[in-house]
Amino acid sequence: MKRVLAVLGLIGSCLIGGGGAVEAVSITLNPSHQNRSHGQTAYWSMSWSGGAPYDTDFAYGDGAWWSPGLPTTTSANLNRTWWPCSSTTYNQVLYVTDGFGNFGSAGATTRVTGGTPC
Repeated sequence: MKRVLAVLGLIGSCLIGGGGAVEAVSITLNPSHQNRSHGQTAYWSMSWSGGAPYDTDFAYGDGAWWSPGLPTTTSANLNRTWWPCSSTTYNQVLYVTDGFGNFGSAGATTRVTGGTPC
């Protein structure tokens, strides 16, 4: 009886534990929204966890990307300054894939008022 329960427990733990199933990478991206004036710098603090090595990409929302190529990095502090002619909203996205193939993403927005020079 104990063997049967042990085998059933092992099977159950494999099924519940994922047994190779893809799970989400845990990601924190702060702040999720910010308002900035023309020429004022926006800042983000981010961290992630899972299993190294990590493939990390951050889209600033204007066509520029941050891709560190540092497989053991689990956090970053980034910033960017915009000088739009008219008020613009930029949508940031952090993408992380860990060494086990697990994926996660987090988003943020930055609203920048227009001004001159632009």
